[in-house]
Amino acid sequence: MFPGQGSQYVNMGKNLYDSEPLFKEVVDHCAEILKPYLGEDLRHFLYPQSEDVEKAELSLKETRITQPAIFTLEYA
Repeated sequence: MFPGQGSQYVNMGKNLYDSEPLFKEVVDHCAEILKPYLGEDLRHFLYPQSEDVEKAELSLKETRITQPAIFTLEYA
């Protein structure tokens, strides 16, 4: 339930994000809070457009993105 760093991947939690309104609301809220700290929208790394998947995969390996991504999904 609470995986450590290294368990993150592009589109993790996407089914929940698309089908569960409360989960989506919490992810969106966390992403908005994190924008000024990350300089980007966390959702762009979690749920990238098809042309941005490779960039998102690389970014999700960076601790500065990994830790907020894992926390956000665990919290949601």
